Parts: sequence; C-alpha cells; structure tokens
Amino acid sequence: MNILAAVEESKHSDKALEYAVDTAKLMGAKLTVLSIAEVIDDVDGMHQISEINDVLVNKAMHIADKASKFAQSKGLEIETIIRSCASPADCILELQRKSNIDLIVLGSRAKKRLEKFLIGSVAYKVVRHAGCSVLVVR
Repeated sequence: MNILAAVEESKHSDKALEYAVDTAKLMGAKLTVLSIAEVIDDVDGMHQISEINDVLVNKAMHIADKASKFAQSKGLEIETIIRSCASPADCILELQRKSNIDLIVLGSRAKKRLEKFLIGSVAYKVVRHAGCSVLVVR
C-alpha cells in the first residue's frame, strides 16, 4: 500500500500527518509526504515575485523536514517531496496518478466561506477527483 500525506503549516495538517504515520506503520505501507510551495504566477511589473516564491519554497522544505523528523521519531522512514505549483489540489492529484497512491491523507484547511466560494477547497477538489480513497482530517 502507498500512502500520500499532503502537509502544510496547520494544526489540521499535523493531525493528518499523525494519522498517516500511524496508518503506514499499522499496515506496513510506504508513506510519501508532499509539501507544496503554493507559488505566485508571474505578474507584470512585480520583480519581487521570484523572491516571494523562494521564501515559499524554503517554507515548504522546512515543513517537509519537520514531517520527516516527526515520522522518524515514531520509527518510520518516509519519502518527502517538495513541489512548487499554483494549485495544491492539482499538484496532489497529479502525484497520485503518477505514483500509484492508494490513500491520500490531508488536513482540512480553515477557510472562510467567501474564500471557499471564490477559490474552492483543496480537500473538496482532491476528494472529488482522486482515483483513490481520501482521508480528510480536522
């Protein structure tokens, strides 16, 4: 069994990682942790975009490192992947298709109603379009 845990910096994500680690250990599964730098597309006249994106990538690397250390503390070696993309849901779904993932585990982001309406929920899009089971942790 192959499990993919998508992580970010939130309490829901921390709980999702804990579920993913416990499930991988219990089932003898391979766990891959994905940390996404939600980069900003290039905008004309904004020279700081690449600097901002560099900060976002560094943050994603830090989150992946923290997840790896947590898993190791629980006695589990994991694979970590850092991706830069504008749509986290699309990034998760693409990796699921390419990597033969059996279960996706992710935290529920706390978004306001208007934000959900305007841009949608990552968890909702993943649940709706994934070719495998999805566990959303609150």
